[in-house]
Amino acid sequence: MKTGLLFILLLTGLVTHSQSVSSTVSRKKILVGEELLISLTCKMPKNAVFRYIPEQGVIPARKKLEGNELTLEPTDKIEQLLPFRDTVTLQNSEKTWKGIYTVSGWDEGNYIIQGQKILVNDSTFIFPEVEFKINLVKAEKGKDIYDIEENFTELPPNENPVIGFLISYWWIIALLLLIFGIFLFIRKKRQEELNPSFSELSLKERTLLAIDMLEKERLWEKGKLKEHYIELSFILRSYLSSRYDLNLLENTTQEAQLKLSHKELHPETIKVIGGILDHSDLVKFARSSPQESEVLKVSQQARQIVAETSPIEFDHGE
Repeated sequence: MKTGLLFILLLTGLVTHSQSVSSTVSRKKILVGEELLISLTCKMPKNAVFRYIPEQGVIPARKKLEGNELTLEPTDKIEQLLPFRDTVTLQNSEKTWKGIYTVSGWDEGNYIIQGQKILVNDSTFIFPEVEFKINLVKAEKGKDIYDIEENFTELPPNENPVIGFLISYWWIIALLLLIFGIFLFIRKKRQEELNPSFSELSLKERTLLAIDMLEKERLWEKGKLKEHYIELSFILRSYLSSRYDLNLLENTTQEAQLKLSHKELHPETIKVIGGILDHSDLVKFARSSPQESEVLKVSQQARQIVAETSPIEFDHGE
C-alpha cells in the first residue's frame, strides 16, 4: 500500500534478510542517438531503509580501447534523455526497489557503466557493471555520402583575423552570449524543478503524515478494514519503537505495554496505546467490525499519542 511504502522508507526498521542487487540494459547494441534503458534492481527486507543518489545529466562511463583496455578517465558521452525514475514494490516480507535511466550516446564504441552504489541500512552495495555498444548510422544503399563543401574568405594580409572579426561582428557575439546565458538559466530552473530540495521531516511529522495518508485511502469502504488496522498498528508500533529505542513490531499488546512502562510514560497514555493495539487485534482476527466513526476515532487517538509523546521541535529537529 502507498502509505506503508512511504512510512517504511522514512522510519528505521530491523533488517532480518539479505539484500541482492542486479543491473540490466534493454539492448546490447544501439545506434547513435537511439534510446537505451539501464535498469537497477535491489531486493531487501520490508523494513529496510535505503538511499540511492541518481546521476544527473550524464552517466559516467568508460570506453573500451583496443585490447579490451578501458579509458583511464570516465567519459561523459552517455547522456540522460529523461529524468531518472524509480519505484518500490512489496511482496510478503520483501521490498524491491527499481531505478531506470533513459540514456543515449553520441559517439560510437563499446561502453561500460561501472557499478552504481546503493546504501541499505548501514551497508553499501554495488550494482554489477553493464556493457553496451553504440554504432554509427549506416548509409542507405544507393545514397552517396558527400563531403562538406568548404568556402574561404581572403583577408587583407596585414589585418589580424581575430581583431577584424570582433570589430565586424561584435554584436553577433553579444547576442550569442545572451542566448547562451538564457539557455543556462532555463536549464538550471528546470533541473531545480525536477530535483527539488528535500527538507527532512521529523519523526513526529513522518508518523502523522503516514496516518493521514492511510486515512485518506478509506480502505474500510473498499472491503479492506482488516488491512487498514494492520497498517495503523504497524505505524504506531514503528513510531514507538523509534521514539523509545525499542522493537515492538513482533510483541503482543501486553508485551509492548510492559516495555513502555519502563520508559516513564504516563499510565493513562500506556492504557490508550494498549486500547488501540487491542482494537486493531480484534479487527485483524475478525472478532469486530467497527463503524466508520469508530475507525476515525482510533486514528485520532493514534495522532494524540504521537503528539503527546513527541518532544518540542524547532526547525524540524527532534
